[in-house]
Amino acid sequence: MNHKDNRRVKLTKQLLKDSLCELLEQESIHEISVRTLCENADVNRSTFYKYYDSLYDLLKEMEDDFLEEIEKSLSAGNAEVTNRLPRILCYISSNVKMCKLLLNSNIDPDFPKRLLNLPAIMQNMNEITSVADGSYEISYLHDFMLHGGYQMIKRWVNEDCKIPLEKMVLMLENVFRKLALISL
Repeated sequence: MNHKDNRRVKLTKQLLKDSLCELLEQESIHEISVRTLCENADVNRSTFYKYYDSLYDLLKEMEDDFLEEIEKSLSAGNAEVTNRLPRILCYISSNVKMCKLLLNSNIDPDFPKRLLNLPAIMQNMNEITSVADGSYEISYLHDFMLHGGYQMIKRWVNEDCKIPLEKMVLMLENVFRKLALISL
C-alpha cells in the first residue's frame, strides 16, 4: 500500500471515529446503526465493513488509541514517579470530551481495568503499596485503589474537570497513601 492510501485509510477511520463520537453524545451505541454512522461520516457502509466488523470494534479501536496516547504522554520526556499521575490527568483533562464518551459508554467492562493496568499506573501502585505486607493483601488493595481511583477520575471527568488538576492529583495520592497505611 502506498503512502497516499495510508493517509486515505487514516482519514476514513478518523471520520468514522469522529462521527461515532458525535452520535454517542446524543444516544447510546446500542441505538446507533452502521447506516446512521456511515451517513453521518459520509462514508460507504462497505468501506466501514472493510475496517470493522461492528460499531463495537470501532469503539474498541478508539479505546486502544486513547490508551496508547496516554502511554505516549507518559513516555514523553522524563516520566518520574512523581510525574505520572499528573501527566495522566493532564492528558485526560485535555481530552475530556473523548474521555467522557469512553468512561460513560459502559460497553467494554474491561476498559477501566485496561486503563488502570497501564504499566506506569501499576508501577505507581506498587511503589505506594510496597509498605503493605502479604501478596494477597496487596492484590486486594490494588483492586480497591484502582477501581476507587477510576470512579474518582470518572466523576472528575463528568464534572468537566472543575477541580484543579493539582488538587485532584493530591486527593488521589492522599487516598492511595492512606489506604496503603491502613493495610499494614
